[in-house]
Amino acid sequence: MSDAALRTTSMTLAEFDSFLSNRPEHEHWELIGGAAEMMTNPLLNHGLIVGNIFAPLKTHLSGGDCRAFAGGLRVQRSNDAGESFAAIPDIVVQCGPRPNRAYTLNAVAVVEVLSRSTMHRDRGAKFDFYRSLPTLHHIVFAYQSQMRVEHYRRTNRGWVLSESTRSTDRLTLDAIGFDIDLGTVYDDVSTLRSVAVVDDADDEAPPIP
Repeated sequence: MSDAALRTTSMTLAEFDSFLSNRPEHEHWELIGGAAEMMTNPLLNHGLIVGNIFAPLKTHLSGGDCRAFAGGLRVQRSNDAGESFAAIPDIVVQCGPRPNRAYTLNAVAVVEVLSRSTMHRDRGAKFDFYRSLPTLHHIVFAYQSQMRVEHYRRTNRGWVLSESTRSTDRLTLDAIGFDIDLGTVYDDVSTLRSVAVVDDADDEAPPIP
């Protein structure tokens, strides 16, 4: 997720929606554990990675029951006014009914492009929230500074991590029948730091409860 300015006041979802009604339309906020956070303009690499994933994903899903959205659709667990999360992933895929509203309760996959200033939250509070969503099958973290993608997928053993670091490695979202190689994900992305190549035996981490 792009850099964020933090508002520390604790809010429920109802209070957050009331707060948004008094904010300019060009501002984008998300509610993370009761904290309202305003998203700021992303860096170039962030935008390139989001676009490189979103464009083929949108094409892949065209005409089906699922849709991809980039950087605007809120993800919520329910309509409960007392909820404390309304997260905005960089990319979200929802399947099934699509009421004309600013949020979805049917997220199947989310992608976050990590920024240094927001990485702790994306891989902390937001990650915990995403794993609590009953409809979600895939959580993807893509790094800006290096060719590295972490993919958490839900299995009957819990959440399982696969990490990819090579241009020929493929990110596969089997719940929606989509895959993409990292060379495409990082096409035209500059200033990438090198990473150690992951041994084949270490590609998949143990399940996460």
